[in-house]
Amino acid sequence: MPYQRLLIKEQSSMSIHLEKKDIKDAYYEASKTTKDWHRPFDEYERIAANKLSKTIGKNMPKVNDGSLAASLIETPMQVLPSLQPGKFTSRSTSQAWVNEIANIIWKNIIVPGANTQASFFDKEQMALYRALKYGGQPRYNFFVSNDEYTGSDWSLPYIRNVKLEPGKFSVDDCDYVFLDIYYTKLQLKRLIQSHSKEKDTTWNVKVLKKLVDMSMTSKEMEEQNINERSKQIHASGIKLTACFNRGSGTPFYMFSSQLDAKDEAVRDWINPDPTGALPITMQYCYENLESPYGIGRAELAGPTQNVLDFMTQAHVFATQVGLQPPKKISGSTDQTNFNSLTFTPDALWQVGQAQIDVVNNTNAVYTQFPNNFGLYKTQLQTLQGRTDGSVSAEAGNPSFSKTQAGVEMQQDRTNSQDNYLRNKADVASGKMAEKMMNVHMANMQGADILQVAKEDRDRLVKAGYFDDNPDTE
Repeated sequence: MPYQRLLIKEQSSMSIHLEKKDIKDAYYEASKTTKDWHRPFDEYERIAANKLSKTIGKNMPKVNDGSLAASLIETPMQVLPSLQPGKFTSRSTSQAWVNEIANIIWKNIIVPGANTQASFFDKEQMALYRALKYGGQPRYNFFVSNDEYTGSDWSLPYIRNVKLEPGKFSVDDCDYVFLDIYYTKLQLKRLIQSHSKEKDTTWNVKVLKKLVDMSMTSKEMEEQNINERSKQIHASGIKLTACFNRGSGTPFYMFSSQLDAKDEAVRDWINPDPTGALPITMQYCYENLESPYGIGRAELAGPTQNVLDFMTQAHVFATQVGLQPPKKISGSTDQTNFNSLTFTPDALWQVGQAQIDVVNNTNAVYTQFPNNFGLYKTQLQTLQGRTDGSVSAEAGNPSFSKTQAGVEMQQDRTNSQDNYLRNKADVASGKMAEKMMNVHMANMQGADILQVAKEDRDRLVKAGYFDDNPDTE
């Protein structure tokens, strides 16, 4: 079934872009700048995973409160309970059937087929979760062709693997972006096998063979995620870096830092998006244009969560001491059996001439713990824009109104936060969907075979694609 391409007006081909010979120097500068922005991410990941702080006291119990970690997981379920709706509208043609064809392709082909890493909807929720954690989450769209699916797809790169042009605070302002990708030797061998006989392949098979013969390299510590670091997993692979230049018809490069020659590319291809857009789209939690990653909830509420974790640890410790209080021993202990000094039913303490006193450690701080904990808990909720769920006048933050009007105002505040996050997710999804459709149309060139449902056919008839005669195909 033929169709026209759904494209934004093409930009003029850019004559100025990052040249192949300058890529490694530019990558070095981008990596050096990015490491400074990534430095706080270790703490954000620890909090989001509800891991213990390295500064915890030796005698403190190994427990955490975990409220913020739970909230980060639950928020995508509340904000994105279902896949976002949306429709394509062509800017380059007034023919309504072009829009309808694009919408059918998106619904029936791309969304069910774009399953790299995970299902389409799961990736949407994970993108929001990571944006809450880091402040922003990059999305990478690309064209894929395999035995199961041919068309536009997308993935969620680890945020440390995306390096923006130095000095830029938004992907939309970047003229080039780098993406680090780790391949296994098996993946490279498959690339060699599938592209060695192709005449017009974009892969440099000769260079791929060089890389296969090289030893695997371990990921640098700053490029490992928290699970790889904490579990000391030997995360290794062959690191390749893609350089994406903005502009219609501009070259994309893939190179390896293990290769000596500056101009020896592993892959060399042209920007597949006719609009010249970069294949990286950033989804934000709170965008401020002062940081490439915006502000996340882990950054905003992390310090308060650390207080809650400490208070939880201190309370458990105080409870342990209360259940097994220390004992004060005075006098001669020659005949004292210290092993008998246990808190067990019908225990017989063999103290001899010593005097044993159980130390009572009860104080006002311990008895006031529930009120103090509730106060910090509501402060944590405030930083996230969540609702204080406490019902009594004593629990939670006493400054929060418990009247119906006050509770409704808090709920409105929560709804506003959820609506804001939904809007940020919709904006990112809309930008990426536009890129995916443009790339899909440009690569497929009308080769899709569509199975049109009755309701889709009715819309195409109204849009002027089919004749009004239902028997006409």
